[in-house]
Amino acid sequence: MNDLVIALRRLQFENRIRSAWVIDVDAHKGDGTAAITAGDQSIVTLSIHMARGWPLDQPERDTDGRLNPSFIPSTIDILMEAGEEPFTTSG
Repeated sequence: MNDLVIALRRLQFENRIRSAWVIDVDAHKGDGTAAITAGDQSIVTLSIHMARGWPLDQPERDTDGRLNPSFIPSTIDILMEAGEEPFTTSG
């Protein structure tokens, strides 16, 4: 269950917003959000995640030939290789 997209859909239904961005910044690809918002131009998805490893190390398709949600692209995917640091801190 994707509570963030549920909330956005509710706000759209109530005409409180027309569009939104979902920004997912963690180790894993925002595959669930990308999958349920695929083809919907009113919700832009940005995922910054590791370039390799789970869930991207799974097969692209399941045994029935369906596309694994991990391979459904976000609107914008930024892949981070091991050792890359997206931000620096000082102090």
